[in-house]
Amino acid sequence: MRQPWPAPDRRFHEVVVFVHHFGGNRASMRRHIEWVNSLGYDAVSFDLSFNNFKSWVKVPLNSSLQFGLRHVWAEEIAKALNSVSEKKILYSFSLPSSGAAEALAERRCTDVKAWICDGGPFLRLFRCFFNYAHHQANLHNPALKLPLALTAYQIFPGRNFAEDMNSCLSQFPKGFPVLNIRGWADPLVPPVAIDEVFAPHRHLDFEALALPEGRHIDGLKNHAQEYTPRVENFLKLHSTAHKSLKAQS
Repeated sequence: MRQPWPAPDRRFHEVVVFVHHFGGNRASMRRHIEWVNSLGYDAVSFDLSFNNFKSWVKVPLNSSLQFGLRHVWAEEIAKALNSVSEKKILYSFSLPSSGAAEALAERRCTDVKAWICDGGPFLRLFRCFFNYAHHQANLHNPALKLPLALTAYQIFPGRNFAEDMNSCLSQFPKGFPVLNIRGWADPLVPPVAIDEVFAPHRHLDFEALALPEGRHIDGLKNHAQEYTPRVENFLKLHSTAHKSLKAQS
């Protein structure tokens, strides 16, 4: 379900479309949404399907019968983007950022001004899924962690993922702005796993915000002094003043 979050004082034409992390929902990014609202941006969030382990009893197929969480998420993200008539800035978190990359590629980044991706997308999937089982799902027995990581890899799916991500990002227009955020102390996703996604794509206008003490997608909550000025500057650099603001100036 799509949920709009209007700014109390809208100052920019662009709408920030949020894609929550695995295990979250459309309200999970409330801290981020309220922050961009305070800057003068309207925002939109929505629920991804297959975003918890219980939902994995169903077969993840999109409308084109592509198998895998990332393809289902890509279709849902594209639908959310299509539902917003204004220009957009996409703001995605963790694993579903791979679906965001696929959706942007399929839409050729049409009417999306920039992409902020926090904690993803990333390669080294099996290692990261194993980390998730240990640190997030609190499965400390290797006999339990291994099956979860294997299941996630198969359902995602992990096969040909590196090639597919490379193909997606190759379709982004030259100079497309990307701000990627990563924590050096992230127990789930090592920064090198994110770097491997973007390293081949020098055609992008790519920036990285590295948080030395940051963990997984905790920048705004725990490291706001470093996080907020960089993200705010990036947002404003790729935004245009709303017509009501222009009328006042």
